[in-house]
Amino acid sequence: FVLGDLPTLKYYEAAGSDLYIAGSFGAEDFGIAVAPGESDLLAAIDVALGEIINSGQYDVIFADTFGNEIVVLTDDTTSDTATAYPATPTTGTLADVLAAEELVFGTDPYYPPFENYDDDGVVVGFDADMAAAIGGRIATAYDQDLLVIMHEKTWDDLLAFQYTDYDATLSAMTKTAQRAENTDFSRAYYSSKQGIL
Repeated sequence: FVLGDLPTLKYYEAAGSDLYIAGSFGAEDFGIAVAPGESDLLAAIDVALGEIINSGQYDVIFADTFGNEIVVLTDDTTSDTATAYPATPTTGTLADVLAAEELVFGTDPYYPPFENYDDDGVVVGFDADMAAAIGGRIATAYDQDLLVIMHEKTWDDLLAFQYTDYDATLSAMTKTAQRAENTDFSRAYYSSKQGIL
């Protein structure tokens, strides 16, 4: 038996004729993690996510990855969740991202269908598509170009929350109270169930 996120188990079930999902349970929300105190970057990501969801772009990205699965996304926004992009920042990670014209997401690209390498060595999957959409929205908001990079990290590196060579984590990371002690999370960008394969 293997315990894991239901979409990943479905990916492997489809790939193996002798595998099947024995059941599902629980629910959890995935968030994008940023270094504590990086309120401008967090706000920009939250606003971009809101635009992606409200415009229907989220549904298109979801369908591209998960087919005809029903979209169930927890709205965990609060009165503290940003609704407008920060004024052009002069300090902090968002200022650095805009100056470099690069937004680098740390990811562990061995977790399909969320993130994995294609035959050309490019990170693809739901998280890569969400990263591109977020980068596109932020670029438009600040009227500039913005290259989005999915930078490979190990899962342990991501859980160390050091952000040494990447700006934010986008890697099917469940938002937990324990993790939130060491990082700040965006609003939910995916709601998942657990399963047994």
